[in-house]
Amino acid sequence: MVSTMNAQWGSDPSKNTLLAGVDTTYAYGEMAGNKNDSCSYLLYYKSYLPNPPYFHLYMQKIDLHGYKKWGNDGVLISQGPNNKWISGVALVPNQDSCTFVAYSKIIFYPGPQDSVNKIFINKVTKSGKKLWGEEGIQVGETTEYSSYGPVLLCTADNQVCIGYEDNDTEQTPIGLLSDLKLKKFSASGALVWQYTLPRDTAQFNAGIILKLMQGGNIMAIYKHLRVGYSDTTFNQSIFVQKFDAAGTPLFPQPKDVLTYAKYKYDPPMTPVKVESNMQDGFYIGVSFSPETTEIQTFIQQIDASANTIFPQPVEVATPSGEEIDRTDFDMRYLQDSHELLVIWVERNFSYHNEMILGQKISSSGQRVWADTGKIFYPLTAMLDSAYAFITLRKSGTNESVLFYMKKINNDNEDVFSLANKYGPDGNTLWAKPVLLSNRQGNNKGLNSIEEIGGQWVAYYTDFMDSTYAVRAKFQFYAQNLYPDGRIGLGVTEYANHTIPVKVYPNPSSDNLTIEFEKPFGTGVKLILNTMQGQPLHCWDFTAGISGSNAVTISLNDFPAGLYLLNIQTPNGSAMVKVVTLQ
Repeated sequence: MVSTMNAQWGSDPSKNTLLAGVDTTYAYGEMAGNKNDSCSYLLYYKSYLPNPPYFHLYMQKIDLHGYKKWGNDGVLISQGPNNKWISGVALVPNQDSCTFVAYSKIIFYPGPQDSVNKIFINKVTKSGKKLWGEEGIQVGETTEYSSYGPVLLCTADNQVCIGYEDNDTEQTPIGLLSDLKLKKFSASGALVWQYTLPRDTAQFNAGIILKLMQGGNIMAIYKHLRVGYSDTTFNQSIFVQKFDAAGTPLFPQPKDVLTYAKYKYDPPMTPVKVESNMQDGFYIGVSFSPETTEIQTFIQQIDASANTIFPQPVEVATPSGEEIDRTDFDMRYLQDSHELLVIWVERNFSYHNEMILGQKISSSGQRVWADTGKIFYPLTAMLDSAYAFITLRKSGTNESVLFYMKKINNDNEDVFSLANKYGPDGNTLWAKPVLLSNRQGNNKGLNSIEEIGGQWVAYYTDFMDSTYAVRAKFQFYAQNLYPDGRIGLGVTEYANHTIPVKVYPNPSSDNLTIEFEKPFGTGVKLILNTMQGQPLHCWDFTAGISGSNAVTISLNDFPAGLYLLNIQTPNGSAMVKVVTLQ
């Protein structure tokens, strides 16, 4: 007799795990991982159509095997009439394994002011209980104007800092300006401190990024736009300010660390990314057009005092003089070599083609590879295929995994999800890219959490139907990925078993726990075998495990791979397939 219990993660890329969107017209969200419990947390909103549309915001917990732990939908974080999707998720790095969530919600009003955005923050326990009320704490001001764009940071004292944009009441020739505000809340939800970043009447601040530093200090990195009312131009820079745990700014004035070129007519929608250099300083990357048709990606490094390290921002590739867009990029610090790896999609609109390129930047600001960049994925015609949604994740200290989507030009123009792993030299470590998903459809938004529990979890949204009658149907899918390039493997097989037993975590990178249905008063023997049945090690608990129904063994001395664990007890036996990760 052979009985099989399948975990949620599968090894078939055409059947990814559906996490949200079974009974809704629209589902979209964001995931984050918690290393304390090796679980992933999904915050997503779902809508119900037809008119009028209304949204609910839900949170779901997914364990190491891909099972949903909080029912089919999860925990209701916020109820309609119309909730906007969150823009920040953070996890508390303590034993409570709680999760801070922040989101913008549209509040409807009668009269000339139809609606405004309000920001709420809540704290959710590992069992799904909301600690700060049904809707959470309203963070923004109670004026008639909107607050939006929340980002979160778990602080060194296990509290939470939130940054967000808040419309000012000041009217200008281009409309309302906005302030950038920070607030810190205690573990109980009490306001600890608040601060508004300075500006004058011809500028506004936006797009804050918060980073934790040694000693509990916080670095705030944000976009600073100066407006020219006479000719409707925008000059944009990256500014930084540093705060201590009490909210005191540590610089007399915010520091300008990277200045942009001039933009005309519209505020620049330039992406900004920040990566720690592991020495209390940061790399700052930004893409913008330096008054040409070429959108370039620039890198600057700052130290703990926000002093710039590079004499000038470093261009990841030499200018080509053509109509090229390098807006889509990601970067990761290589700890062993003290270099920065930058990956970007290079779209050439003159020739209608694109490719994925990479560059390494030294700690002194020099390009390590060829000035044009190193090819990671080859040139392809935009009309035939498209690289999109690239995400770079760390693997160990000096390796990286690239997640990306590729459009296949068939009758349906399907979009597939893939991943590949690279060493510090930029060469691939896997024989070929791993196909994460080949579900047919208009998939979008591929992203991945950082590695937890010996695996990454990649996620995306499947756009099911775009016909006007149906309007839209989105579903939210995920797929796991192990460091050796395998997907699935969330399978525990019981062969010829005569006793119920649980083995976890499986896969395991450290200890393995074997849990029985009831305590045993006599001996238990565990034998680890190869998949061919060759014994490797025996744990003999002849003294018994009286009063306990579980034993724990260490797998640290065994290479990563698949094994058979033979479990022998006086009441029966079981054979379990286990996966080790190192």
